[in-house]
Amino acid sequence: MVKKNARPEGLVYQIVPQLPADLNVEILQRNLIENYSYHGYAESNRPLGFTSIRIGETLWNSFIQLAIYQKQIGDIESSQATIAFVKEKLPLERVASSEKSMERFKSILKMLAE
Repeated sequence: MVKKNARPEGLVYQIVPQLPADLNVEILQRNLIENYSYHGYAESNRPLGFTSIRIGETLWNSFIQLAIYQKQIGDIESSQATIAFVKEKLPLERVASSEKSMERFKSILKMLAE
């Protein structure tokens, strides 16, 4: 029972009350592509508030996780489609909260394109 909750950390194990949940890719993809609305993000004439920018950045992180998973399982076409979708719905220049954030996203996109 204890071994199930032991997480390796270097040369020792830390006992954690609950193991992290696995990523449910089907639910993530359905929510990102079908269930969530991105109204206003791609409209450059509409100003975005701080909260909207942070939500957009968080959504970008979710899309990136999905695209990385798709690439890892060899579904390059879906990975590319995921990135194309997020670029259209949530333009990076509108939701990156800082130059550092923009560079991080661009670096990940470059890695995904390889």
